[in-house]
Amino acid sequence: MFCKLKTSAIPVSATLAQLMMVFNMIMANIIKKFLDSIKFEYTTKDTKEWVNIGKVKYKLKKIKKIYMGEMYKPNNLPYYSWVSSGGNFSINPSEESNPHMIIVGMSGFGKSTLLKSLIIEMYKKDKTLLIFDAHSEHKDVVTYLNGSIYDSRYNGINILSLDGMTVGERISEFVNVFKSMYGLGYIQTTKLSSCLWYCYRNNGAKSRNSLVVNEPTISDLMNELTIFLKNAKTTSEKNTLLHLKYRISSFNSDAFKNNNIDIKNLNRVTLFLTGNLSNNESRYLYMHELLSRLYYTMHNKDKENGIHTYLFIDEAQFLIDESSGESSIIRKLIEEGRKYGFGVIMATHMPTRLPKAVVANAATFITFYLREPSDISYSANILSGNKKEKIDQIKDMISKLGRNQTIILTTKVRTPLVVQTNNFLTIKSQIKNSVFQDNKKTPVPKEPMLESEIGTIVCNNRSERLVINNTKNEERWFMRKKGNLGIEHEVYVRKISDLLAQNQIKHRIIDNSKGPDISAYFKGRRIAIEYETGKKHILMTLAMVKNRREVFDDVVVIVNDSYLPKYKRILEGFTIISSNELQTLITIFNNLS
Repeated sequence: MFCKLKTSAIPVSATLAQLMMVFNMIMANIIKKFLDSIKFEYTTKDTKEWVNIGKVKYKLKKIKKIYMGEMYKPNNLPYYSWVSSGGNFSINPSEESNPHMIIVGMSGFGKSTLLKSLIIEMYKKDKTLLIFDAHSEHKDVVTYLNGSIYDSRYNGINILSLDGMTVGERISEFVNVFKSMYGLGYIQTTKLSSCLWYCYRNNGAKSRNSLVVNEPTISDLMNELTIFLKNAKTTSEKNTLLHLKYRISSFNSDAFKNNNIDIKNLNRVTLFLTGNLSNNESRYLYMHELLSRLYYTMHNKDKENGIHTYLFIDEAQFLIDESSGESSIIRKLIEEGRKYGFGVIMATHMPTRLPKAVVANAATFITFYLREPSDISYSANILSGNKKEKIDQIKDMISKLGRNQTIILTTKVRTPLVVQTNNFLTIKSQIKNSVFQDNKKTPVPKEPMLESEIGTIVCNNRSERLVINNTKNEERWFMRKKGNLGIEHEVYVRKISDLLAQNQIKHRIIDNSKGPDISAYFKGRRIAIEYETGKKHILMTLAMVKNRREVFDDVVVIVNDSYLPKYKRILEGFTIISSNELQTLITIFNNLS
């Protein structure tokens, strides 16, 4: 509130009541300035779930224009202005109407940096994080957090595998995706559906309701299209099939053939890199397939209270498209995710492409600097609640925002705030200094330990437990969760090391990605020992042991007993041992010439 005094308008014969009115208005203005100078903390009550965004700089406040005229009547028309403020801004997604966030802004002004900060904040809250990255922006953060990284060049997903769907459901899903991407007509979709059915039928499907068949690949679909072309009766039919074959040929790569991503057994922090795919359509299909399988996995679980998993989608314009309508996978995840404990945080530099259903179901909207007038108007309408008296002020502020400055609105904080988010140097400092401090306070051991070796065990979501039933007794192992290596791998590496030490065999554990799990030295020979849980794709293991053979004299692979037949078949020519027969390892060493 401000006062505009016009002393010349006050008559000399003013009554005492009129003078008191002037005095009260002046005092009100002084009190208002004092209150504006107080720094507030915009936080929620549950400190355990706070997610820090940054420092508050300004808030949009409603004031009244007061003009002191002869009639002394204030102008009651509302007026909004940005006033200085301060304090930290933190939100609790679980207390909002839903946990989803939308971040928009021009490239280079802090969207990805804010995502890095949120990844760290969510990690400290013990959330599972799945990150989709089109430009390798978050590889450094995930590496610091010991997360798993899936590069689309090496980690494929077979887009024709059923994953719990019937053949008919998979065909319908596949056809709808291609129809959305390329605007296929009725004849093209019918032909594509027919080709797909023949692919599944040739691989053992007896009906469209079949659930388990040998999985065809894109190569099989290409071969089927070639057969259809040879049997085409008209030029029109031939052109339709040629068009389909040309479109589908761009996906005939390892990224869409090999099925070596197990969506049901992902690590706590997992990054999917899609920047190496050749075009936007490939990125869209790769991300769509991963999210679709996550969606079906989510539906197979019971509904939960609270949020346990967050999906981070950077450069989300590859997925968001108004034309995709109700079939949009991102729309399905946002509309239904909260019920199953999933939250979605997505960033894009194209806010006008956001579907209305996505915006309507995101409780937090964050805007960085924008330059395109249509983008500014769209974001200002959302932040203002479509109130005309606010829009101009918000538009003006959006066009003035600096790097790492943003305007935020949530369902709990309905007054737009300008917040200074952390810069990248601060983010790196957080990663190095504070990310693991909470873990140090818990009595759950960093390395695997037997229950008998630990005085107190906290069995919470920071710990893993492994029970091994031996002929002698039952072993109960505990370890704090790690992003890259599970407790089974760590326990058996320790068991192998102990076995070698008991037999006085020189060795050392190599705790990095450059060497084998254990490097042993016996009878003048260097031996690489690897333990495989069976969760990693076997072709990746095959490539790894071939590399080990080039450097070491011998390679021994110890495998979880459940996967032993498969590994013996694929890793032919290598020494394979069951995890239940570790003592065999010493026999192999003694037989070395």
